[in-house]
Amino acid sequence: MSTPNQMIVLYVDQNPDNCEMMSALLGMHDVNVVCVHRIAEALDFAASAVADLYLIASRFEDGSAPDLCRKLRHLDAKTPIVFYSGDAYQSDRYAAFAAGATAFVTKPNVETIGQTVLDLINDRGARLFGQTERENLAAYFPASPNPQFECAIMAAGEDSSGIRAAKHA
Repeated sequence: MSTPNQMIVLYVDQNPDNCEMMSALLGMHDVNVVCVHRIAEALDFAASAVADLYLIASRFEDGSAPDLCRKLRHLDAKTPIVFYSGDAYQSDRYAAFAAGATAFVTKPNVETIGQTVLDLINDRGARLFGQTERENLAAYFPASPNPQFECAIMAAGEDSSGIRAAKHA
């Protein structure tokens, strides 16, 4: 049960054990983790409740994580979306950022995911989504020129020189 000032994280993962682990980890920091196991449940929650952060795994029976991310972004343009995935290829990161993710953490980095979530929700006035997309990406890919950074920049709609590319609706 959440308290009025408690932060809420919607965690979408089809594995109940992962949900239990995340609830215990973030619960130690007074974060209420609402776990759902299907994309449809996540979208229902997002349409009817407020989350301070969306945390999504990579594999679902009813769709893909990037598709879920795009749908969440359509419903909510500002709330951070963090991928917590065992899919560690650069193409997976690219797909996540192209879909609108704020951050990507590779499983099983429990310390990193905990700190990333807390960093994004603790200081509501200085959340990363208040910065430009380039600043968001630079926080996770600090060294440039770096193929990861360049790939993520392209996902955000900029070329490697920092020029915003035209986005097509």
